[in-house]
Amino acid sequence: MIKWLILSLSLMYLSSCTQCDECDILVSEPTLPMQIFNQDSLSQVSTRLTELTTQIEALDLQVTELESTRSLFEDSAALLTELIALDSTQYEATLASVKLLLTDIKFFYSRDSSSLAGLTAQNELFTTALVDLEAGLTRIDTIYDLDTDNFIVNTDSTELYSLPLAPGLNNVNYRLVIGQKRFDLSITYETELYQDEKSRVGYLARNIAVAGHSFDSLT
Repeated sequence: MIKWLILSLSLMYLSSCTQCDECDILVSEPTLPMQIFNQDSLSQVSTRLTELTTQIEALDLQVTELESTRSLFEDSAALLTELIALDSTQYEATLASVKLLLTDIKFFYSRDSSSLAGLTAQNELFTTALVDLEAGLTRIDTIYDLDTDNFIVNTDSTELYSLPLAPGLNNVNYRLVIGQKRFDLSITYETELYQDEKSRVGYLARNIAVAGHSFDSLT
């Protein structure tokens, strides 16, 4: 992820309970799946990709033209060399000029080819970043439970994060750390026992609502 582009975030939330075909009879707590979207980064990366595409197209055309010109001058130099070898010394000055121009053409071709390779590499990196941003792969570094002082340090990049909703309570308060930024999220909910078709008993969270947050937007 390109963390230095993080300026604002939005949060998508869903209600859910913990489910597993091989879990214990009692599921201890429901969870809240959450996904982070970095809206400003998405906009900036999209803009940069558009710029890169324009630059790559122009530079690719220029490199192609230089390559064609280089090939033409190389053929001319080869022909002049053959003529001079046949005692046509009047072409020596022309050959010297052609070689001089060919040196410049090779320099610009090498320079622009290197620039094109660099822009192409940038384009690949930004394309990967865009895919991650569109998938909601913004990394949460640490999740703090402000009510219990417990915290989770995230070691993996993942698309979904599951916040536990403690049974018996009706609200939780979390602080999410993303890079150097901190965002608070307060959730209210109700829990009730349920029994599934396999006679397993667990908790189900209902009436989940956001009581407060410091994100820029939430859906």
